[in-house]
Amino acid sequence: MRRSWRPSGGERPQTGRRRPALRPRRPETSGLPRSRGAAAWQDLDQLVDARSYEEAVRLALDLREVAVRAGELDEFGRRLADLKQRHGRKRGFFDRLRRADPTLLGGAGRR
Repeated sequence: MRRSWRPSGGERPQTGRRRPALRPRRPETSGLPRSRGAAAWQDLDQLVDARSYEEAVRLALDLREVAVRAGELDEFGRRLADLKQRHGRKRGFFDRLRRADPTLLGGAGRR
């Protein structure tokens, strides 16, 4: 006789109800150490140049996480503004970045 699996405690799994989607956990900002900051910003610049926008967005979000943890959000904002000045015509990147986090570019993201 085959037994169906049940969670511990004998409860039956609920059917018809979906669990809310969980945001994937980011492992300690993808291993991006704070000391690699300048090099990471150069990498971001190169990714945007190469139009590797999805990877660039992930790196930008990681850099913001590092800045929040280090209490350097103003520096992050300055560097992001510099990036926007250099690559302002590459709307694909900034559109993706805005979709990933609408607060990241603030109201200044639109032309």
